[in-house]
Amino acid sequence: MTEAEASDSNPNAKGHGFSWRGGATRCTEGMWIWPRPFIKTITVTENISKNDDEEMFVKRKVKVGLLLMDTQGAFDSRTTKQQSATIFGLTTALSSKQLYNIQGRIGSDTIEHLHYFAEMAVAATRTGTTP
Repeated sequence: MTEAEASDSNPNAKGHGFSWRGGATRCTEGMWIWPRPFIKTITVTENISKNDDEEMFVKRKVKVGLLLMDTQGAFDSRTTKQQSATIFGLTTALSSKQLYNIQGRIGSDTIEHLHYFAEMAVAATRTGTTP
């Protein structure tokens, strides 16, 4: 891998990636998506059985793409609960995996926030219903 490729694929390389800092002060506003996908070939195992009596599996290689997204922190001093839920809802709709980054121990307020996010997600999936 060349130095240029390494810095392109390393979000913390100088001059590349998302800005970040520790603490409760936000440095990202809104949602940012990395401009290029990270492509990787992985091996997947598929069940190709036609009946329940015998199982047959086949392995094959597939290319997958990973897009990175960075969003402003939820529940900072300048963001309302509704704004945080909206950002969380949009990222949930766009993502197959979510990371909810918290500092320190998981407290009751964190559980309350996750519960609120889950309620918003359920409401958003109902046809004709808005959260």
